[in-house]
Amino acid sequence: MKQKHLDLVGHQKILLKTLKVFDEFCKKHSITYFLGYGTLIGVVRHKGFIPWDDDIDIVIPRPEYEKLEKIIETEEIPQGYHFDSLKERTYVYPFMKFCYSSSLAKEAKLCEKYNQSPIWLDLFPLDGVPEHTLKRTLLFKTNLFLRNFMFTAMVDLKQMRGLQKILTICLRPLAQIITPHRIGVLINTLSQRYPYTSTGYVGNVVWCYVPYEAMNIDSFRDAIDGEFEDLVFPIPKEFDYILTQRFGSYMKLPPKEQQVGHLEETIIWEEKNT
Repeated sequence: MKQKHLDLVGHQKILLKTLKVFDEFCKKHSITYFLGYGTLIGVVRHKGFIPWDDDIDIVIPRPEYEKLEKIIETEEIPQGYHFDSLKERTYVYPFMKFCYSSSLAKEAKLCEKYNQSPIWLDLFPLDGVPEHTLKRTLLFKTNLFLRNFMFTAMVDLKQMRGLQKILTICLRPLAQIITPHRIGVLINTLSQRYPYTSTGYVGNVVWCYVPYEAMNIDSFRDAIDGEFEDLVFPIPKEFDYILTQRFGSYMKLPPKEQQVGHLEETIIWEEKNT
């Protein structure tokens, strides 16, 4: 095997390859999913990757997500790929990832123990969200607090300044004792408090930022084809409502200083004769 360092374009090619394999796996097992977040913006605004983007976001209704979890316990995973989940005690995130196994991606803001993993697709479950505004806010804010608490154990302190760094140093020992894995399990459990069809609203509760990320469940009932790098993948039919609700004027490019990715290095391993 030989080691090869990738630039952003090379990294995106591996992501696209991984997405194609995931799409074929979902079609084989009749799993419903949608491209989401920055990847969905990429479909609508660029017909492919946002130029500086280095990840792919996928959203999956919780019933379909649970179906996928059961399938990967018994069915063969495509060769060269694997799923990461909280069933592994070394894994911390409250959502699964689908990974290209012969690779390593290094995240810039995390400490050495947590900043390396194979190139991945984020698989976010969509959960039920309460209709009552106060309950909704409490649910999202609780999970956001737990997520930030988890990161006190994972962040690279050299990336922090001022009061934020002081608070992180103070909270870090407790977060490390509890462990990010257990915090991730707690987030995942709390996120499923409201069944998917119980209220008429759904959202990415496990990895949320704000309560207004809650969407009408009907916006995820139907899929249409979305063009992404000359290929076609499912996107929500109500993509404009979803993106406007989450990002506002999503067709407008962000300021230059925000046009950056998450990673600082990507490596893959290839057969020597390739």
